[in-house]
Amino acid sequence: MNPMALVPLILLVDQGLKFYVKTHFRPGWSVELIPGVIDLTYLRNPGAAFGLFHHRTELLILMGVLAVTLIFIYYRRLPPEKYILRYGLAFGLTGALGNLLDRLFYGYVIDMFNLSFWPGVFNVADVAIIVGIALIVIELWQDAEAVGEEAGE
Repeated sequence: MNPMALVPLILLVDQGLKFYVKTHFRPGWSVELIPGVIDLTYLRNPGAAFGLFHHRTELLILMGVLAVTLIFIYYRRLPPEKYILRYGLAFGLTGALGNLLDRLFYGYVIDMFNLSFWPGVFNVADVAIIVGIALIVIELWQDAEAVGEEAGE
């Protein structure tokens, strides 16, 4: 499967859940999904992760546009055999687009997943970004191991 085929699918899930929460919940309203583990909570996040850059919407939009542009440019230059990196970039792109759309349309990001063991509320786009980063780290780690093996380490 082409990694970029995942982008519209994950983006649809992200935006669909955000639309549902925005139209069925009031800000701050929460519903327990799994008792003691996860709640569905509607929060409007005017910043980035953990409240960084609070109410710096223009800066966050600029950073989102830059991230999307750089991912597209880099992705197109990758050889096909770099499939883990391609998937990582596709997930990262999806997350960046999902949160960028929120900022463009609403001026804030809609967050909804509240885990009892996690310090913040997040959304599908945030999960896509984390999965993307994890895949990129795996690819870099594998490349570093291969270089080490070639050097006889």
